[in-house]
Amino acid sequence: MKITPNEQHFTSYPHDHLLGVLQTAEDVQALLDILEAGSVTPQAVRVFTGDAGAQAFDDTGHGVKSWLTHAARSINNEQTEINEYTLPLEQGRYVVAVNVHKPSAQFDAVLQSFQAQAASSIKYLGQLGIEDFRSHP
Repeated sequence: MKITPNEQHFTSYPHDHLLGVLQTAEDVQALLDILEAGSVTPQAVRVFTGDAGAQAFDDTGHGVKSWLTHAARSINNEQTEINEYTLPLEQGRYVVAVNVHKPSAQFDAVLQSFQAQAASSIKYLGQLGIEDFRSHP
């Protein structure tokens, strides 16, 4: 699977998306290959990187950054929550987002794929909130 970074934007809250931060383009490609082998379609995957990725991540004020800000305000940890994705993007790392429903066997496979590629900041943006998978085995 080939995905061009920063081609797609989030224009609203991305229900049912698993996000993770990866270090290199090679890590991203390895993840994309695993996802493709697991029958995840290219339409379900978004890749962001660099300043352009940080902008594409939320260029309208209604996307992920806006929702993370809203969610984080409720726990008084706004800047940390936002920086978890925007700072790595600005530093040249990658954020990969996969549209996948939970609970499902496909969700479990996608989560394991992120973990196998040593992704950090793995979170699921569900309809009822944000679930953190950073400390899960």
